Amino acid sequence: MKWLKNLENISQTGTPGSCPCCGSNDTQYAYTEVDAKQHLGYGDVWCNSCKNAFHISRLKIPNDYKAIHNPPKGLKY
Repeated sequence: MKWLKNLENISQTGTPGSCPCCGSNDTQYAYTEVDAKQHLGYGDVWCNSCKNAFHISRLKIPNDYKAIHNPPKGLKY
């Protein structure tokens, strides 16, 4: 899985690191909370340079995650 290192980086440092497809450091991630009581939802990690992305379904969103924003349009999953 190309984005595994990025998922590890997010959980350890709060930043996704470089894109596994093009090497750019212009990467972001976002969580969308579906169940606020249990902090469950899904997430996306993407590269703003090449528009490649990865979707993570059914995950526990960290309690300290504050910024919720939508991924840009036109991503390639």
